[in-house]
Amino acid sequence: MIKINAYSFFLILISIGLSACQLLGWCKDDSLSSPRIDYTGNQLKVNGYYYGDSSIVGGKTNVLVSYFYRNGIFIDRESVELTKVLSNIIPNEPLNQIKGIWGIFKIEGNKITIESFRSSMCGVKTSFIEGEILNDTTYLIKSSESRDKGRVTSRLERNSIYRFRQSNIKPDSTNNFIK
Repeated sequence: MIKINAYSFFLILISIGLSACQLLGWCKDDSLSSPRIDYTGNQLKVNGYYYGDSSIVGGKTNVLVSYFYRNGIFIDRESVELTKVLSNIIPNEPLNQIKGIWGIFKIEGNKITIESFRSSMCGVKTSFIEGEILNDTTYLIKSSESRDKGRVTSRLERNSIYRFRQSNIKPDSTNNFIK
């Protein structure tokens, strides 16, 4: 007979409950609050990617990688090893099936706002990021909000610098989530 401790049993119940929420349609994906608009400015370069927010994973420094496109689309990739980023060796696998990395951006003067999807335990929620463009190859994220059905659930003051790397290889901005 298999023995299951209380903690394992609790985790199994939670997993079943979350799966049931998805199957029953209780967990709905949120929508972005703004429409996508083309980016026609020159405040930020778009012929490459930006990297920032480092962390140590398995003894190696990893950074987040972001892409901006002329069609107003924004992609926020998972962390990538810094040595690969600096050598322009970033995996270029198709990303159009992962809703939690897509978003839109808008630039007015030296202010940038990014609204993106983020994965959660119950459907896809949104996040809202505000920052300042320091020059055409550097921007500073000052704050980020997590939202659930448009309601702010958490706010984080940040001081995250993102730097540009030119690259001819970028993921396709075509996706099924943002029109």
